[in-house]
Amino acid sequence: MFRVLLFFSIFPFISLIDIKNFIPFGLEHNDKIFEKEITNITDPISISVRYSFFNTYYDTIRISSNGLIVFGNNSCLLSFKTSDQHPFDDLVCIAPYWIDTNLTYDTVSNIFYREILLKTEPNTLYDITKILRNGFPKLAAQRMLWAFVITWYELPDNKNDINRNTYQVILTTNGFYSFSLFTYHQLQWSQGLSGNHAQIGFNAGDQINYYRLKRSLSPEIINIVNESNIGIPGQFIFHTTGNISDVQCETSTGLQISPFRGSIYGGYEIRLHGICFNQSHYEIHIDDHLVDDCRILNSLYIVCTMPMLMDSGKIKIELFNQETKELIDSTDFLAHVPEDHGELILSNYINLTQQIADPNNDELILHFQSNSITQKYLFRIIIYDYATQLSSDNQTLYNRTRQRIDLGLGYLNLSAINNLTIRYDTIFSVTTDPTDRVHALQISFEIEQTKGWLRSALFVGAKIFTAATTLNAAYCPAWLLMQSDPLKYIEQVPVCPCQVPIEPWLDEYMGFRIDEGCDARKPIEETCAYHKSARGCYRKRSDTSWAGAQCCYDEQGKFIEHGKDGAGTLDVISPDANSWYGKSLNFFGHFFSDFLSYWSCCRSLLISETLCKAYYDYRPAGRCENMEIESIEKHGDPYFVTLNGSSYTFQGQGEYTLLSLPEFNGQEVQIRLASNDENVNKTVGIVAFVIGFLKDKKRVQFELFPTHQHLEIRIDTRLIDLPHEEFGVSVLIYEDEYVKIKRKVNGAFKISFPGSHFRFRATIRPNYDFFDLETLLEREKFNKLSTPSYGLLGDLHGLMYPNGTRILINESNENTLFEYGQSWGVSRNTSLFYYLNDDINHQFSFFEQNLEETNKMTLVQSNCNNDLLQEQEQEHCTQETSHIDSNELNEENSHDLYRSDQHHWESLTVTIAADVIPQKKSNSAIHYTYSYSNLFILFLYFFL
Repeated sequence: MFRVLLFFSIFPFISLIDIKNFIPFGLEHNDKIFEKEITNITDPISISVRYSFFNTYYDTIRISSNGLIVFGNNSCLLSFKTSDQHPFDDLVCIAPYWIDTNLTYDTVSNIFYREILLKTEPNTLYDITKILRNGFPKLAAQRMLWAFVITWYELPDNKNDINRNTYQVILTTNGFYSFSLFTYHQLQWSQGLSGNHAQIGFNAGDQINYYRLKRSLSPEIINIVNESNIGIPGQFIFHTTGNISDVQCETSTGLQISPFRGSIYGGYEIRLHGICFNQSHYEIHIDDHLVDDCRILNSLYIVCTMPMLMDSGKIKIELFNQETKELIDSTDFLAHVPEDHGELILSNYINLTQQIADPNNDELILHFQSNSITQKYLFRIIIYDYATQLSSDNQTLYNRTRQRIDLGLGYLNLSAINNLTIRYDTIFSVTTDPTDRVHALQISFEIEQTKGWLRSALFVGAKIFTAATTLNAAYCPAWLLMQSDPLKYIEQVPVCPCQVPIEPWLDEYMGFRIDEGCDARKPIEETCAYHKSARGCYRKRSDTSWAGAQCCYDEQGKFIEHGKDGAGTLDVISPDANSWYGKSLNFFGHFFSDFLSYWSCCRSLLISETLCKAYYDYRPAGRCENMEIESIEKHGDPYFVTLNGSSYTFQGQGEYTLLSLPEFNGQEVQIRLASNDENVNKTVGIVAFVIGFLKDKKRVQFELFPTHQHLEIRIDTRLIDLPHEEFGVSVLIYEDEYVKIKRKVNGAFKISFPGSHFRFRATIRPNYDFFDLETLLEREKFNKLSTPSYGLLGDLHGLMYPNGTRILINESNENTLFEYGQSWGVSRNTSLFYYLNDDINHQFSFFEQNLEETNKMTLVQSNCNNDLLQEQEQEHCTQETSHIDSNELNEENSHDLYRSDQHHWESLTVTIAADVIPQKKSNSAIHYTYSYSNLFILFLYFFL
């Protein structure tokens, strides 16, 4: 009864604790509590993984009140009360703060512990991963999949219980590498009853391998609360998989930046690492501008706040010696413009974005919606003001400025405000601003952050341009004098489809995206303000220039050719233009080139029919072609729809070439097939796929971890963070000059590549076991390819072996089709997949063994059904097959063995450097042929 009352008495107190840098703990986080009895160590605690420690795997641990974690199932005859100096024999332990402690009668202290799984606490594991990347960015590139957290809270001094110690330890792994994380909140005593001071370290139990932190066994040990090996006071990280290793500088990779991609609006933390920072001062330039908001954490990291950037795309980060001004190293950063979702917040969103706001009106009025979003979340309103002037002589922008304005209103319930008036003179000087100066206001509504969210998910905003009335009215005549023949741009931009589907109108079609300004999915009164006779428009940018196409359609989905009828217009600078080809003009490029010109020529007070006609002469609607409807081939059942429309079943397991396109920079798609052993209805499906370009040595990899309900996306070897999103809108996950990945409203991932006739759509099945991978094909363009395609999908004429031999699906039996699929198996030398560790033997030995057994069973079973066998022979064959299944192949034991190491297999990876991706030869695979007689002889040889 005393213990129960004690627990209830501490519960309210513990629930209010918020310790900096600690993972949340306590009863409200489902922690278990160390029982305060005479014994000072728990019974063995089973854990869900095999945790690697000094190259040995353990699945049980014990926790001691004396600041000790003991591995293994030993009887623990030692009391572990004294903290004698490491090493010890037969004691495998981690000692975060080993000192003899008595908690039996103390009512304040407690020891909390819990196991953290990805399926129950993904945000906690994400937070742990972020911490670990501070010390081991390469080893901890993959998200941690498991952790065990132990918190020693307010442990009393045996001599004076006023002094208390509080610290936390996290054991964690990403499936292959193990880490130990120590965080010390307060250390007020260090000497036990034995007279020894506390010790911090690790012991392998062999009297050879151990690690002891400096200051151990001395009074100075309490000072580690202010020290660190990662630049965060009181926090230490160690790699504990094999020989214990401390954090060290990485000098082989050169200067690196984390994160390597972010919003142009800045305001978030970036970390430079990859080289040793041994000087006390550096100069850091971002996009050719000196950054003064940086600090050196330690020899591992320099932390900066990302400033507002003028341009998106690749931004140069440079590190200089402050004294000599010599360039030490540099790296690239990918800056992007967050997508606008202002319609979720503003009821007058269309009015704000469909016209030029006039600063002569003095104010800007925002009308807020009252919906589930504005009622549920609190928002802070931030304005990002970009301004510039245009030189009519050489059409260049000059006097470019940027500023971030926090309105200072704190976090607001927008649904309760109704509307907000913002005066322009609170943003920029209206009275002294040059009349030809234009401001692009990015109004963002940043949500009060929820733990675990990524910053990129918090932006909901609207772009609003302001231009003086005098500039607006006078711009058209000057603009007309600057224009050149539009045909050179028409030849660069994509050709529009002459007809688009209308039941329903699609958000994307043939690589074109719906135009937010004329969106046929919305009521007509809410859209198409600039295209009065159109029902919907689509846009697509050029793959080789800044230009882009805008295609508009009537109620029947028919292409509109003439401007006065509501046609689209050529974008000399597309609103989607990005600086993959050099420095872009960002928002202003499209504004000055294509938008302000339209407003001035066709919508201002000085408009005339002649000026508007001249505008459309220089911004024509472009061209359209009758295109075959985009075909979609779905794969992963394990049914594969070939490029000529046929389908077949293939249930191999391993890695295979799905599609190889030599003509497109060696584009190749590889898939990994595996079975869902845990399900009653066992089947085979796609658990990972990689899309690579052999010539450019770029690749995109999607990998599913069904056991942990976890998805990873990698660009080359970099892990891409997936933003939290619950607003029901599409989210841009990643974009550069090679690839664009977008998560759609329905959860599907759309993957597209500039210049390719293929796009891909990946959907995770509800059970989180397999991908459904769809190939979206622009068939008309694909039909014109001069070289065939290769792989499981075949080409336009059917299926073809790597050696050129063709087979017909409708004339092939199951065995032949299985053999065909196997011929496209990927070897370790031709795999495009990225693996985290260097040991590929385990991964491929599993696949090869599985394939060998699958192949043997398939051939033998199919042979038993051979009509040439007599009934008695068939019966004998079936009995022998059963014998193979239960004894020789021992499939059940094989699966048990696989499952026992599944956690490590799922995270096992092979390092393939981006610059050594091998070329796959079309005739590299071995082509096997079998006859019924040969198979039967083979069967008799092995089993009779």
